[in-house]
Amino acid sequence: MSPPAASASDGTRPPFFGRVKGWWRIVYDWCARHWRAIRPGPEARRGAVWGTLAAAAACVVITGLYLKSGFGYAFDFAFAIAVASVLIPLVALAVALLLTILRKLPRMATGMIVGSCAIVMLAWFPPELGVAMAIAVGLAEGILGATIATFIAGRFGQAALSKKIITALLCVLAVAGNVYIVWILAHEGSMDKIVTWRPPANTMPAKLAAPTPGALPMWSIIASFRRSLPMTGIPRLSPRLLARTVLPDAGGPQRITRAGTSRL
Repeated sequence: MSPPAASASDGTRPPFFGRVKGWWRIVYDWCARHWRAIRPGPEARRGAVWGTLAAAAACVVITGLYLKSGFGYAFDFAFAIAVASVLIPLVALAVALLLTILRKLPRMATGMIVGSCAIVMLAWFPPELGVAMAIAVGLAEGILGATIATFIAGRFGQAALSKKIITALLCVLAVAGNVYIVWILAHEGSMDKIVTWRPPANTMPAKLAAPTPGALPMWSIIASFRRSLPMTGIPRLSPRLLARTVLPDAGGPQRITRAGTSRL
């Protein structure tokens, strides 16, 4: 009797990871079988390319109509067509190169690195700062970990001289990057280099030589104001109202009369 048959007859169950692997194989086979039935052919790929090119052509026409550079519609359409003719092939080559590189990368290792960088990005939210910190921390820590693993378990003593030099340089750069990141995190920073603008002295307006309004009696201020304006439409202040008016002052409240102000 073979060992699998013996284990099945004894009623022993496979280990947990073996069961998980079996479940994954069942799900994978089911998805692959249904994907083969609904998988689009080459004609769908060509149709998608032509559809997106038609959308880009329509956008080129719209850009040519609304660009209004001042040189006429001929120049606007020529400029839009030239930009599209250069940009689309460049983006296609960049995407093809990126997909080729991603195809060569190890899937699980790349996924773990990207997931760790995503955690760093979320910790340094908003995205304008988080993406930059994720890239910096990911490069620094990834290169440092790779060089340390090469030193310990990569048979560094038997490696070529060029590999030793490159590994040592990368390790030094990674350590310097980590020191710089720790230094940035350890300092609170300051606003001295941000708010430094002050208007030059020669552009400031000259000081006006005028008496302080608080030093003048209130009755003289009201009288000068009434003399400076036409009398039509301006209500007169009765002596009784002026006598009841109390104004706060640093030396105490004042009562306005026709003779001037008096302390209460």
